[in-house]
Amino acid sequence: MIGKTRMIVFFITGVIIAIALSAVGYWEFMFIPMIPMGYAMRSRSIVSLALLGLAGAVGAMASILLNPYAIQDGAVTAAIIGAPGGPAIPLALTLTLAFLNAGLGGAAGAQASEIIRNKREGKG
Repeated sequence: MIGKTRMIVFFITGVIIAIALSAVGYWEFMFIPMIPMGYAMRSRSIVSLALLGLAGAVGAMASILLNPYAIQDGAVTAAIIGAPGGPAIPLALTLTLAFLNAGLGGAAGAQASEIIRNKREGKG
């Protein structure tokens, strides 16, 4: 089980990494730094997926809100593709993909940690 303080530290670190990657336009690669974070968490895969996925989505949203033209760009994108609802659909899609990218990286790291731990203990 992961402690509360440690969970908060991993969440804040994940948000900072997500903001940094989103600010430079590489939010698609959030899973790469989340793999070692998921490994270091030493928790169940679902906990890593939820915690680091939420951190990725929060970081992507913060990066979008820091850019004054990001919402307008989403509205233009929605108009081009013919999606109703203005910038809501591109924003929801971006946040969903950020959650999945970061969360799956964390889950992969947690699963690798569990496999290595089982190998060391001779269980598999």
